[in-house]
Amino acid sequence: MFNDGDLVADRYKLVENLGSGGMADVWRARDLRDGRGDVALKFIRPDFVRMKWPVEFFGREVMNSKKLTAPTVVRVYDLDREGDVWFVVMEYVDGEDLDERLARYKTDEGRAFTVEETLEVARDVCAAVEHAHGENILHLDLKPGNIMAVGSGGYKLMDFGLASPYGTRATRDRKAPGYSSGYSPPEQVLGRQIDRRSDVYSLAATFYELLAGKPPHARTDYAAAYEIPEPIKGIPKHINATLLAALSKSPAFRPASATELLNALEGDA
Repeated sequence: MFNDGDLVADRYKLVENLGSGGMADVWRARDLRDGRGDVALKFIRPDFVRMKWPVEFFGREVMNSKKLTAPTVVRVYDLDREGDVWFVVMEYVDGEDLDERLARYKTDEGRAFTVEETLEVARDVCAAVEHAHGENILHLDLKPGNIMAVGSGGYKLMDFGLASPYGTRATRDRKAPGYSSGYSPPEQVLGRQIDRRSDVYSLAATFYELLAGKPPHARTDYAAAYEIPEPIKGIPKHINATLLAALSKSPAFRPASATELLNALEGDA
């Protein structure tokens, strides 16, 4: 669809293709107008261009993300278009997502994340989620692939396309993505009311995978609703207990917030 060096929307010069996701191609580009330097452009893929919901999905991501200014959240600047193709303009992060990092650890070193590495992730990501909750935004798609490990250090949360305000019900629209199997809580999978404890569940599922090298249960709706995760071998008992509580099928048994989850993981609760 595009090539290195192309000028998009009369201001973004494409530098390199960073890869493709489920419905988008991501490019590194240079903003020639505002002096921001490099940005990332997330283009709707050609097979989605003529559908209505992907543009709405991108628009929701921009609307939600513009409210968030924490350094642990990838900044989103605008929604723009080149011809019939819509794209999101966002902060360029020089690094890798945690799906990529975990795969590299497993391939190169035969291991998953250590406890301390996981706690380092948890400190930044829980801070990002707490910031979003303070703005009345539930992320609802927390998973390793939506967390960037910054090359210079630290972690940033991205992709608020599924985000919703408190007090809503999870989407059941099968035309559009509504959750990520393997990380989403039962209430989200079953289309019930969601709250901040829904994000706590997904945080726990993410940290579980980093430590165990695999998600807490199979990536199916049935597993999310009914399968009970096994304890992870070789980690402190309080971390196992905290993660299993946060992965409870009933929100009432989970930590009430991302901060409470982090405190329990660090042994402060």
